[in-house]
Amino acid sequence: GHTDYFEFFDMEHLKNGMPVLSASEFYEREYSRLDLPAKFQGQLGTKNQDWKDFLFDRFGGQPWSPLKTVVLDPSIAVYESSTSNKKDNLKQGKSPVDFQQGGLQNKPVIHYPSCHGPNGDQGIYRYLGQIANSVLFAD
Repeated sequence: GHTDYFEFFDMEHLKNGMPVLSASEFYEREYSRLDLPAKFQGQLGTKNQDWKDFLFDRFGGQPWSPLKTVVLDPSIAVYESSTSNKKDNLKQGKSPVDFQQGGLQNKPVIHYPSCHGPNGDQGIYRYLGQIANSVLFAD
């Protein structure tokens, strides 16, 4: 059988905690600014390998695995000084980075491709279950 993202993620529930865009909403909002090809309009299902390849070629991925690294927002110092929202158990055993030192601040898109690590290494880059603690937010 085949599973799809909607079987793992309740987008409406996610929207209760933070802004969330579907791939189609992202395309419609950003196609001009990011010069996205027209051929993808209306063709953004999770099974569209050309779209996935385009995103990786255009925006790359992160040079780390979310199993080994966590982004602390808005910075490591601010997150560490937070008193009410820290989730130390979610960063246990991970190296912290923030948007400045992680090189993420200047990227037009922070892309977390599913199962696609640097140099074709896919063994430690499975984002489906780990996206929930890839970024931890301060108060």
